[in-house]
Amino acid sequence: MIGTFMKRLRIGAITALAVFAMLVGTAAPAYAWTEHDNFIADGHGWLQPQNLVVHSTANEGATAWNHVQYWQRMGNDAPMAQWVTDWTDGGTVYQTMSGNAVAWHVGNGNWYSVGIEICEATNQHDFEVGFDTAAQWCAVYLNQQGWGIDRMVSHNEARYVWGGTDHVDPIPYFAKWGKTWGDFENLVQYYLDNPSAMTYDDGEGSAPDTPEAPVTGSIEEAAYGVLQGWYGNQPERQYNLEAAGYDYQTVQDYVNRVYYGIGGGSTGSDWIADVAYDVYLGNYGNGQDRYDRLTAAGYDYQTVQDYVNRVYYGIGGGSTGSDWIADVAYDVYLGNYGNGQDRYDRLTAAGYDYQTVQDYVNRVYYGI
Repeated sequence: MIGTFMKRLRIGAITALAVFAMLVGTAAPAYAWTEHDNFIADGHGWLQPQNLVVHSTANEGATAWNHVQYWQRMGNDAPMAQWVTDWTDGGTVYQTMSGNAVAWHVGNGNWYSVGIEICEATNQHDFEVGFDTAAQWCAVYLNQQGWGIDRMVSHNEARYVWGGTDHVDPIPYFAKWGKTWGDFENLVQYYLDNPSAMTYDDGEGSAPDTPEAPVTGSIEEAAYGVLQGWYGNQPERQYNLEAAGYDYQTVQDYVNRVYYGIGGGSTGSDWIADVAYDVYLGNYGNGQDRYDRLTAAGYDYQTVQDYVNRVYYGIGGGSTGSDWIADVAYDVYLGNYGNGQDRYDRLTAAGYDYQTVQDYVNRVYYGI
């Protein structure tokens, strides 16, 4: 528990009630939002949380679902928070693991706190929806725990309290769109004081909207629509395809076979596609565990991993011709070019077109 020491650290402390009332009096109406359970990790042990840490993702335009998929691909050791939220569908929150599971999200504070990641929008409207959704969710969580606003801290504040991290989010993200940490605290307090002002669904949520995509009954066209992203990703893809009159498994099998070479049994040259698909789904773990399990099953690790990298992530093929972008994008994905302006400067200094590389990263790694 942070207590009075934390209060001294606060730059954006909650203002007096009169000023606060003036601030919220002109606030936009609460957005309706939905929370979904989508557990993808077990965490690293158990804790009784003492604080809630608010983050922002530093991945502009990537949605909460993009992050859920990304973390799932990375496996249990991925740096993630227990919850992630964005602006989609009027505000969406995904829970990625138990609220009592230790997550790698805030350095030495991992064993004392849970966290929520706010996805970073690319326009003012989406920012406002995400900002409001995050504030409502924080108020709900604090109320459920019987906590006050003093138990909520930013990642920026957490680095002073627990150490082991140098991140300053979500301060720069808020500032970019004209908000401060104090504004966020004030809004959370408003919702704590006025729960009837909130509009949310804390159950399983409603199904996603049917996509506006061409529908002719042709499996080829449905598969092409899947490839183009018209039907989203799981679990939305199955719902959207079935709502449009298609059999999900038939279409997905076609996509896997035609576009990714997956299917055809375990004999002949097809085996690598099937094994690689299992690796992509996480069925062989990560790192050394993946190597050991593939080897024990009689597969050549490097052959399989090269296939996974090439087919699913566009990695490989050298640094000449059109393949260079895949390798550079992979380095960006690994963090070797930093973030934000630093990434732009380093890519430009290395002779690469920043937007071309970033677009590739967004498309291949985040499905944007």
